[in-house]
Amino acid sequence: MFTIGRSRQRDFPEAVAESLRSLSSPSFILYLTAPLYLEEATRIIYKKYPNTPMLGVPSIVISGAEVDEDKIIILAGDSDCEAVCEVMEHLSLCPVQDILKLEKKVESIHPEPGRTLCLEFCPGYEERLVTTLNSILGNYHIPLLGATISNNIGNEERRVAVNGQIYLDSCGYLLCKYKTGCIKIYKEDIYGPADDKMHQVTKVRPEQRELIELDHRSAAEVYSQNLNVVVENIQENNMLNPLGRRIGKEFFVTSISYVSREGSLYTYKKLNLNDAVYFMKLLDYRKIILETAARIKNDFEEIDLIFSVNCIYRFLLFIQEDVLYEQLGTLKELGPHLGMVSDGEQYLTQHVNQTMVCAVFGREH
Repeated sequence: MFTIGRSRQRDFPEAVAESLRSLSSPSFILYLTAPLYLEEATRIIYKKYPNTPMLGVPSIVISGAEVDEDKIIILAGDSDCEAVCEVMEHLSLCPVQDILKLEKKVESIHPEPGRTLCLEFCPGYEERLVTTLNSILGNYHIPLLGATISNNIGNEERRVAVNGQIYLDSCGYLLCKYKTGCIKIYKEDIYGPADDKMHQVTKVRPEQRELIELDHRSAAEVYSQNLNVVVENIQENNMLNPLGRRIGKEFFVTSISYVSREGSLYTYKKLNLNDAVYFMKLLDYRKIILETAARIKNDFEEIDLIFSVNCIYRFLLFIQEDVLYEQLGTLKELGPHLGMVSDGEQYLTQHVNQTMVCAVFGREH
């Protein structure tokens, strides 16, 4: 089972202390807090639980159906969970150097399919990270779910805290086996193809995430003509019409970060030469939210925890459309809910944008 520690104390050290009071012999600790408080939270929590695997992530905090940008929330597993927390360093250079450490950590929890999850938090370099992690996780049938840490306090580098230490250019991950239940993960897309016309990536700089040409024409020009949106408004229009990369029958949303003067589209998800790209449109998100909830409810007889990751663009869209608390309330009605806001989401073998992903812990029907 799980314990969620909360506090409404205004003084931050008191808030951390109050959030910790409900914990008893935790098997792991995951804490979400405002970026400004990550270091202080880490110092306080590690001092109290120096031998407990722990992971600290800067984020806007979601608890139940409430949003809080300034406080802390703590998730702890009990003896039903076998868990380890570890770091994969040097993401910008060579994360593969930590691959043997990852495999040893995986083996240490004796993973079981359907009961085990890898939850990761990174500052970027998502495609490289997802490939590296899955080279080991795939051998043990462990699904991956993760978040790109949102940099919502200016230009400070995005950090993660693992076992009492603060890291830059690193991914923190939690490997958890839920011994008395099962774990399922879900992806909720609120976008679909605007039409059935496929566009081919014909010129791109993948590492810079610069989409230069679609169908041998300026990417911005193709977007503008197909969606009847002037080039100057493409970035603003992203929440309504992002890009979608098609793999098989699935679409993976790709957000546009900005448009260059030369007509390139810079994206938050890497695109490669010859990728199949579609222009997406916003669907009936209220209906989709209810369908996701129905899928989860049909899968589980009892839910112990829902951990969700909401993309910042989705978060802002739902605020704009006055539907955010409706969506969060739908998850809360299913069971205990804890979540965060991200700059990108990782789901199985893919990095995606403008998506909600979640892990559900409980017992199946």
